[in-house]
Amino acid sequence: MIVALCGACRSRVKLPPLAETFAKNDKNPFGSFVLHNQLEQMYYHNSIRNVKDKFEATWQNISDTSSVYIGISKNLFLSKADLTGMLAFVYNGNSLFISSDNIDQRLLDTLGCKVSKPFYGGFLAEMKYTSVKLATRFFNDSSSFQYFYLPFYNHFIQLDTPRSRVLGTNKTGANFLVVFHGKGRFFIHLEPRALSNYFLLQKNNYNYLKQVFSFTPAIPEHVYWDDYYHKETIPALNWVTGQAFLSY
Repeated sequence: MIVALCGACRSRVKLPPLAETFAKNDKNPFGSFVLHNQLEQMYYHNSIRNVKDKFEATWQNISDTSSVYIGISKNLFLSKADLTGMLAFVYNGNSLFISSDNIDQRLLDTLGCKVSKPFYGGFLAEMKYTSVKLATRFFNDSSSFQYFYLPFYNHFIQLDTPRSRVLGTNKTGANFLVVFHGKGRFFIHLEPRALSNYFLLQKNNYNYLKQVFSFTPAIPEHVYWDDYYHKETIPALNWVTGQAFLSY
C-alpha cells in the first residue's frame, strides 16, 4: 500500500510556482507575460516603455499630456511624493491604469474611494469558480469571465459619484472604475489576478483584457509599463486544487 501511494505521488502533475509576481517576463500562472504581449499588439502604434523606478523619480521627466501608464501589482505602496506625482501626471491629461490587490490608502482617500477586501485563511482558503464582467452600459453583450481559484471578492464600498464611473463588477459589487481628475483619468482595478496568465488563458478570457483596456486611449502619446511596484509581493498559495496550469 505504501509503495502504491508513493508511486501515485510521483505521478502527480508538478505545479509551477504560484507567486503573484505580475512581472512582464513571468510565464507562470500569476505573471503578466500574456498581458504584456497582448498590450504590445493593442498599442501597436507605440513601443511600450519599461519603467524601473518609483513614480516619484519618474514623473518629473515626463511632460506628456495623453499617455497611458500601466501598473499591475500585488501591492501598491506609495510615498507622498509618489502620490503627488501620480496626481500631477493624470491632471495633465494622461491615463493611469492601476490593478492591485492592495492599493495605498492615501491614493484611495484622495480619489474618494473605499475598498472591502476578504480575509483568506491561508491553505484553508475557499477555492471555487468565480467571475468578473464589464458593465452592461458599455458592453450590451457583456458576459462573465471565470476561472477556478481564490474568488474575486474585492470591491468598492464607496466612490466619489460626481467624478467616478463603474466600469466592471464581480459578484460582490464594483471592482473596476474610472475616476476623472483634471484633464486625465485614473483607472482603478481591484483584481490583478484577472489580468494574470492563468486567468487570460482560460477559454475566452482574453476578451476581458480587450474590454478592460478599450477604455484607455487607442493611440496614446506614450505607453509606460511599471516594472517597480510589482516587486512588493506577498507569498502566494503554492497549490491549486484539481487544476494544472497550461504551459505555453
